[in-house]
This record gives sequence, structure tokens and C-alpha cells, in this order.
Amino acid sequence: EIRFRAEDAVINDSGAGAPLGILNGDCTVSVAKETGQAAATFVYENALKMWARMWGGSRPNAVCIYSQDMEPQLYTMSIGNQPVGGGIFVERSQEPIPDMLLDNEIIGAFHLPSVLG
Repeated sequence: EIRFRAEDAVINDSGAGAPLGILNGDCTVSVAKETGQAAATFVYENALKMWARMWGGSRPNAVCIYSQDMEPQLYTMSIGNQPVGGGIFVERSQEPIPDMLLDNEIIGAFHLPSVLG
């Protein structure tokens, strides 16, 4: 319970008598959906646009936190008809090796809002 509340604060709190959550800070970055992209989806091009918006000096140590309901889309991501691999999204089946997106660690979080609507 303590860990859950602390993680939720880091992501969602307003900063009034508590930490300023990532989603309420100036650091939050959004990217527009692709032309023709279905609502409530995450595609390869979204990942590339997010990567392009990140300051280069932060890239080696960056961690992506994503809403856990995105996992089916990450695991089935493709470019056209070809599955994505080779450093774009790499699923690791053993702990403590993390899943990776664009060569950076990604962490699923229950505290983020759903991307699936």
C-alpha cells in the first residue's frame, strides 16, 4: 500500500503539499496521432516522434513509463505488415532484464490513465 501510494504520487499528484506528479509537470510531452491512426492506439510512428522530442543528453538514461493497458499493442507492434524488432520493442522474458523500447527501459504502470479510452 505504501509503495502504491508513493508511485501514484510521483505520477499523479498536484504538487500542493505533495510531490508534483510527472503528468502535472512541465516535463510531460504529448505527440499527435498519425493521419488515419485509429483512436486509442499506439503505433511505431508515435514511439519515433516521442523519441525525437527527447533531449539527446537524456536518451542514454531515459526510462519510458507506460499505461499497462498498452501492453498488447507493444507486443504486436508492426511497421506495415512487418513485426517490429531490432531495438524498437524488445520483450525480455527473464528478470531482471527489462523490456526495451528504442533501446531504453520501459516500465508498465497501473497509475497512468488508460490509452484505450
